Amino acid sequence: MRSGDVALNEAVRQLRGGVQMRTAGTILFLLMLSIAAPGAPMPQLPTSPTPLVTIRPATTENLPQLDSVQVRRLHPNAFLLANESDKAIVGLMTRWTFIDRDGYSRTENVYTDSFMQPRSPVLLAAHARLIAAPGGFLPEGLAQKPHAGARLEDLDGRMSHDIAGATQIRVQIDVVVFEDGEIVGPNEARYDTFIQNRKIAAAQIAKQMRNALASSDDPRVTLRNILETSPAQSDSMAIATHIYARMLLQAPSLEKTVQSLEALPEPPKFYRK
Repeated sequence: MRSGDVALNEAVRQLRGGVQMRTAGTILFLLMLSIAAPGAPMPQLPTSPTPLVTIRPATTENLPQLDSVQVRRLHPNAFLLANESDKAIVGLMTRWTFIDRDGYSRTENVYTDSFMQPRSPVLLAAHARLIAAPGGFLPEGLAQKPHAGARLEDLDGRMSHDIAGATQIRVQIDVVVFEDGEIVGPNEARYDTFIQNRKIAAAQIAKQMRNALASSDDPRVTLRNILETSPAQSDSMAIATHIYARMLLQAPSLEKTVQSLEALPEPPKFYRK
């Protein structure tokens, strides 16, 4: 793997957990196990925003091809999302609301898309399924294969620190993005705008680096100036710019990392039917 790709992978890791617009403003990263108490009510499944997507419980009955012990260890609120359409899904955001162990109401946005890295694969192929849990997603087809990203055992709740010990857990599918740009769902977090702003931020900061190098200026000065400001949590473009600036400042090869940013795929034109 090239050094630029390594740096971009780190930025992707931060972006996946970085712009989590949740009430406490903390970041989804670390790991704890959440186990439903005996006799607890059955978790409610989210409502699908479209007939093109169906939702089922993530149980051993619905996942017979996977190790039953690991499936039973999935977070109680984990669910299966099936893409029933003839179009691939390239973006997904779920919103988890709950009362944390300290009694505070929280909302965590968990999301991913196919525009974070050059040559990114689609998130979910047509007529395929993925497992969604607090903190992450796992396409069913990858559950038993080597891959980057969440593993089956990670979907026990450990990817969301605040969900451990939480009560009144509810999950909503905020938006589904299809490969042709169609979006469905309430999109309360405006994920389509985030995807567009992230691409713009990557292009702008790459251009700044090119201009600095062409003028024989030290690009690190520009990057440090960016990092001196703290972006508003509601400003996804500024947050992405901040993350990319830190990534570039720490990159072993500035040139390769700039090339990776320039090669990020262009999102489609988003629309609703």
